[in-house]
Amino acid sequence: MIEFYEANKQLILHYCSLSPFSIRRADKVAKFIFHKDKTHKDKLSKNQDYETVEEYDKEYESLKTFFVYKNYSNIHKFYESYKYHRCEKKYNKLFKFDISKCFDSIYSHSISWALLNKEMVKDTLGSTRSSNDTFGGKFDTIMQNLNYGETNGIVIGPEFSRIFAELILQRIDRNVETVLREKEDLKHKVDYEIFRYVDDFFVFYNTESTKDKILKHFRLQLKDYKLYLNDAKTILYEKPIITEITIAKQKITELLNKYLTYKIDEEENGKREIANEEATEDGNERSGSIYVSSNKLITKFKTIIKETGIDYKDIFNYTLSLIERKIAKILKDYQELERKKNSEKAFTKAILEILDFTFFLYSVSPRVNTTIKLCRILRRLTEFLSEKDNINIDFKHLAFKKIYDNIYFTLQKNKSLEHTQVETLYLLIALGELGQRVLVRR
Repeated sequence: MIEFYEANKQLILHYCSLSPFSIRRADKVAKFIFHKDKTHKDKLSKNQDYETVEEYDKEYESLKTFFVYKNYSNIHKFYESYKYHRCEKKYNKLFKFDISKCFDSIYSHSISWALLNKEMVKDTLGSTRSSNDTFGGKFDTIMQNLNYGETNGIVIGPEFSRIFAELILQRIDRNVETVLREKEDLKHKVDYEIFRYVDDFFVFYNTESTKDKILKHFRLQLKDYKLYLNDAKTILYEKPIITEITIAKQKITELLNKYLTYKIDEEENGKREIANEEATEDGNERSGSIYVSSNKLITKFKTIIKETGIDYKDIFNYTLSLIERKIAKILKDYQELERKKNSEKAFTKAILEILDFTFFLYSVSPRVNTTIKLCRILRRLTEFLSEKDNINIDFKHLAFKKIYDNIYFTLQKNKSLEHTQVETLYLLIALGELGQRVLVRR
């Protein structure tokens, strides 16, 4: 795959640039060097520890992905963007739909149809040898080899799978835009606007006839590539246009801001500026406390999911990223605050409760992205607890045992399956980082 990327990266970027609808596409090859100058400092991503892809017009100090992506690395950023709010002012309605089991349904040979022409591929490049010599044919062969020779479905998770799907969906986007313009006299950005994030489509429009025509032609074009709309997940929004995911995101942010935080003592908080100026090497001037209840967090989180009507998977990535940021802040505050009696015990209990809450979220629907985020959280905690003088050895091993027990439970839960979930096997990385710290004591 690396050799294929290196040989065809410019072609990939070209074919990713043709759709008028795509808002998450490869834009250029990521830089593998950086210069510590003013430009780097100005463009350095403030959230690079939490982002999983490289975003356009930002710089990073470690590689996230082979390509840099434009315009949005996360669907939540689109909901908060100027483009989204502009369309809300311009159009009265928003229709959202997606493709049913997109990656599972993709027919690998359709990559050649998308890049060239379906009829030409069948007539001119009908022979296996001829088609395999093309860029699309080579990509097709690689994807089959990565999936036990299967032509139906592609592997889910890696960056190259999203690229493969993007090239096919780019062709479908262009076909739909052309048909709407030439046969239906509907102009993009005049009569309607469509935004596609991977396989999620957002259609802004004013009249029902416009929406019906758009849906009709998407169905026809998708069918040509053996793909279909997920009718069970189509959603219509009218003004004020605000999605359930946006509402859930706001509520979850408020929930975690309230319950996952170190509360600075009021008296000390009022004297923070003076304390910072007068701090000595003998100790910290600020003190605080933390209390976390996993049961309360779980109940309130489930309430948000129920009230907003979204699926767990729709908000998992965002929630785990937020938890990682909150944990980073808690660890930083704990190091800076003055240690009082029982503060270490309260801190350890809070970490144990956060772990219970995090593993509960993960257990509902293990996925590749959420597993990687969980591993990042566990690594951050493991590294902090392993540092000398951060916490005493007994409290440290309580946390290590909690991590070990939850990983062990997750792996055992999937042991009875005929095929072990690849997603859960990522947890072996986190288990390996614990090393002998837990195993020796057991």
